[in-house]
Amino acid sequence: MKRFLLILPLLACLTACGPRGNTYEVKGTVTDSLAALPGISLVLLNPDGSKEDIVLEDGKFTLSGEADPTKIFRVALMADGRPLRAENAIASFVPEKGVIKVDLGKKPTVTGGKLNKMFAAYNDAIGKIVDDFQAEVGQLVDSLGREAAAEGIDAANEKASDRILTLSEDAFAANPDNAVGYSALMNLLDDLTVEEIDAYLEKAADFIKEDEMVKKYRDQKIAEQTTAEGSMFLDFSGKTPDGKDIKLSDYVGKGKYALVDFWASWCGPCKREIPNVKAIYEKYGKKLNVVGVAVWDGDNSDSRKTLTDMGMKWYQIFVGDDRTPTEIYGIRGIPHIILFAPDGTI
Repeated sequence: MKRFLLILPLLACLTACGPRGNTYEVKGTVTDSLAALPGISLVLLNPDGSKEDIVLEDGKFTLSGEADPTKIFRVALMADGRPLRAENAIASFVPEKGVIKVDLGKKPTVTGGKLNKMFAAYNDAIGKIVDDFQAEVGQLVDSLGREAAAEGIDAANEKASDRILTLSEDAFAANPDNAVGYSALMNLLDDLTVEEIDAYLEKAADFIKEDEMVKKYRDQKIAEQTTAEGSMFLDFSGKTPDGKDIKLSDYVGKGKYALVDFWASWCGPCKREIPNVKAIYEKYGKKLNVVGVAVWDGDNSDSRKTLTDMGMKWYQIFVGDDRTPTEIYGIRGIPHIILFAPDGTI
């Protein structure tokens, strides 16, 4: 009988004391001021980009599932179906085995487990670097004015970037087989060559090597190297604004310099750059080919309107949603302008 009584508390603990087996459990809270906002809801953002609704009752929520140290989940507050614009409205966590506490309070905090502790420390350190950079920029602008402070701002940016790179290198070295290392590598990829990326991947776990975003970054770096200054242009096809077939080679490598501007009608910075392209066209249009390439713009109906609204009379290639042009030139942001020599070299 005594043996049976000893077993009962053990059975109770197995069923009520926390996750069993290879599982995680999130116990979360949302600060009253956020939970009370009208139209508020909570979602789980999965690593694949999908999302799931989370039940939020009296400012509390729970989640559970299979533990996986290679993934990063986020819980985010929404207001009327849109992400809430507040620093404390989102928190990231690694679903490692055990109980994880998530608090969307004045500052999002995640506790529970070795990986979440390292992940929080890594993110906090990056946040500190960014805060230091912003404070330094503010002081420079206040004392010198924005134009005079430009050189100092560039130096501060380089210093902050170097600190983040060093921090990320150390974080990856300590975590090449989990989500913390993956997150650190994603902060490094922009500054790596293809060869350097490959060196990191040699040390990385398979889930990092096979990650689609990592592969995409590597492909972009290959494209950047293939189309670097001094390389011969790569051709692509599109349509003229009136629907005729056209190629980049119809304007590039024809014995004239060619200035090619990759743009989109919805892109604010692109529109701010267009007057500069227009000035070049008006001054040098008889000596060089000025070409716009409207990218990432659906059926290009808005592109046609922009041509009229902004007086864009130079050559245009419409490619709609075909990402071939930006992929082969390794373009990740627009506007992106390339000058081609008369023989077609970049």
